[in-house]
Amino acid sequence: MTQPTPVLLLVAGICLAGLLSERTGLPSPVVLVVGGLAVAAIPGVTTVTLDPDLVLTLVLPPLLYSAALDASLLDFRRTPDPSACCRSVSSSPPRC
Repeated sequence: MTQPTPVLLLVAGICLAGLLSERTGLPSPVVLVVGGLAVAAIPGVTTVTLDPDLVLTLVLPPLLYSAALDASLLDFRRTPDPSACCRSVSSSPPRC
């Protein structure tokens, strides 16, 4: 069983990174990576390990859902993607 304090600090850091990315205009993944590197450089920080099943069932679905809400079907159809013809699943040959 993990201690609740490191997990709560991790969640607070993620929320802080989200607020910082909104205020600075930087993409949130960039802020999260820089914040992770800063935390990793601090000596004595405890390692947080998560169960992979926990991540797959509780963390991944909300991330995929929010990404699906942000995606635009019109932009997806408008932007030509050379690999899209290779990904299509149909009995007819792809039209590229």
